[in-house]
Amino acid sequence: MYNGYGDVTALLGTDGTLAASYYYDTFGNASETHYYNASGTETSKAEIPWRYKVINKLRSELNKFWNWASMTKEEYAGLPDYGDWESGYPSWEELLAVTEDALNTLPGIKEKSQYEEMLTLILDVAAIDNYTGKVIKRCREILTNCPEFCDTAVVHLLPGARMQVADLIGEIGDLTLIQYLKILANDKINYVQRSALVALSKIVPEVAEEIAYNKIEDKDEYIRLFSLILLKRISSTKLPTVMEILKNDESQFIQEELKAIF
Repeated sequence: MYNGYGDVTALLGTDGTLAASYYYDTFGNASETHYYNASGTETSKAEIPWRYKVINKLRSELNKFWNWASMTKEEYAGLPDYGDWESGYPSWEELLAVTEDALNTLPGIKEKSQYEEMLTLILDVAAIDNYTGKVIKRCREILTNCPEFCDTAVVHLLPGARMQVADLIGEIGDLTLIQYLKILANDKINYVQRSALVALSKIVPEVAEEIAYNKIEDKDEYIRLFSLILLKRISSTKLPTVMEILKNDESQFIQEELKAIF
């Protein structure tokens, strides 16, 4: 099977008959695009199905965003927190419009690798759109296959996407999705953990209670503080024990919260 060549891995049709290779310039534009059939013979762009055009357009728009932001996706993932500067991108509305096309196209993609690639790009935009949350809200409205969506989302590189997925599951309230919240409740990023615990407290408070209780001696003071606040919020029977454990905690914030409980 011909896999194409260039800066981007080729996208193959579900029947293995089409592929494409792309050469991007410094602005994220596909400066050269070549289309091939399974035997490696160059073919016309007109033969490329609409869904491939959508995914290629979304990839191109994301490349433009990263160039504008002067960072890679991996560098963005390492930021300590996000703000609302992302929406200052000059082509912001175009990026959202292409993402909308991708969301509408996604349900028709049957091949798993292509589905996951498209979904990963959509989640990239969801993470970038963390301030308004418009993209993740559209995910709820459009996507019908939640398990596959969550399978990809919980391991997504960008913590902003994982956090919003936790929030989304909490809003949906589907008991079959609890397993994903349990994974996210142990995420390496604190604010993802917090979102997952809040979501769990909405759906299954007893599960949230158990996880929060187990985090009450976490090395991170903000995780300890949040666990205490959550246990207080759900009127946990474990609260007296937790207060005893934390009574000599060195965190000023935790001591203030303990005083507020008395």
